[in-house]
Amino acid sequence: MGARDEKKGRDGASGSVRRGTCADVITSLAPYDYLLGENPSDTRLARLNQKLALAPAVQDAAGYTGAFQYIKSKGTGFSCGFTQNWAGEVFEGLDGQYPYMLAGGTGDNKAPNTAAGYKEYIGSEVTSLFAKYASLPGAYIFYIYHGAAADHVLLIEQLANQKAWLEPGDMAALTALWGPDPSKGFIVPNTKLYGTINGLLLSMFNGTYNATNLPPASVIGPDLYAYLTYWTNQAINKTKIIEDIYASKVKYGGGRVIPQPEFVATYLIKFAQVNIINPITVPYFMQIKVLETTGEDCWYNSRHLFWSLDRPW
Repeated sequence: MGARDEKKGRDGASGSVRRGTCADVITSLAPYDYLLGENPSDTRLARLNQKLALAPAVQDAAGYTGAFQYIKSKGTGFSCGFTQNWAGEVFEGLDGQYPYMLAGGTGDNKAPNTAAGYKEYIGSEVTSLFAKYASLPGAYIFYIYHGAAADHVLLIEQLANQKAWLEPGDMAALTALWGPDPSKGFIVPNTKLYGTINGLLLSMFNGTYNATNLPPASVIGPDLYAYLTYWTNQAINKTKIIEDIYASKVKYGGGRVIPQPEFVATYLIKFAQVNIINPITVPYFMQIKVLETTGEDCWYNSRHLFWSLDRPW
């Protein structure tokens, strides 16, 4: 990762401003993912949905940014799309996100993605894209959408250099974060996911099976049974949740930089093969947008996110 230093801020004023990588900014905001995320009880209050509502109501990006800076984040839940959206705001700012919000952006819809500059890639085109940018000296953000039938969104930051510090954390520290209020950075069970699985099973099997009484493998097949077993445990089982977070933190989190050879061999090649599916039987697409950015840009862009938390920064 890039070095951290104390320099003048973006506006030239002297002061203590950490200007490391964009990953530093994301790490600082991550404990508030809950507040910056979705709001199932009142979807209008989620930051992403507020953006989608405001964009067509203003004349341009300047008006959008000017109005949105006063809106507070009132999320109450987690979801990949909502997390990706606030993280994207860190990388390109409110004004940079405006075209996508104006297009009614949703990760599983090609049209607004295309309108906002995303391009479709398949198979070796994905690995070639990453190889192209790996040869460049700057820092880049890869926005990735893939959907129907495997709908997911994610971001990958390519660092400008490989100066790194490793901070894998430990199980005890993560266990200590278990608590009742995720808006304060605590780890909590995913009751929404558990409730969704429970509701689907109750509906599909007329109340015979639910999340605590799964249908046997002989009824739904071994693959689906294994999938449901994993996700019901992952959603609410404290031990399983802590173990999964720890495993992820050791391998990819806590400030660890993934060297390019490891990234290509253990992740990228497999990821590029995900969309090699018969489009007739399983409609699928992957769209990617690449943006060059700096740690300084990300700290500047994040100011509205910090302000939206209504906290004494």
